[in-house]
Amino acid sequence: MGAWLAESPHQMTFQTGDIWEAGNIVVDVGTYDSPRGTGKYVVLYERQADGSLHLAVDAVSLDGATT
Repeated sequence: MGAWLAESPHQMTFQTGDIWEAGNIVVDVGTYDSPRGTGKYVVLYERQADGSLHLAVDAVSLDGATT
């Protein structure tokens, strides 16, 4: 996905489904829609000592490609 996004600007929409927080971990699970298709994403953040969130894991799964 990173290589595709680097090609040129793209319009994408994201819909958060669930957000969980457990200790210093925050998990965001949702779906996205792009010109290449729809899919799901999971993002895991680690809370820092100052309270900010640091992106630890970002994973996407494409449901199906469009032409």
